[in-house]
Amino acid sequence: MESARSIRRRERHAAVHELLAKGVRISAISEALGLDRKTVRRYARGLGARSWRQARLPDRSLPALPA
Repeated sequence: MESARSIRRRERHAAVHELLAKGVRISAISEALGLDRKTVRRYARGLGARSWRQARLPDRSLPALPA
């Protein structure tokens, strides 16, 4: 089951892309949706609904750092 937070993030991502398709500027989208401009830019680049978490996970193929 998907969390409420994930659902909300996916909805915001879709709203950003809908407004971008209409030609709305990132700063205007930010104001309209109440999001930071950097968040809107991240969503616009495609790092949003699904991939934002995977982009931050460490690469498990790298050796662990010594303690």
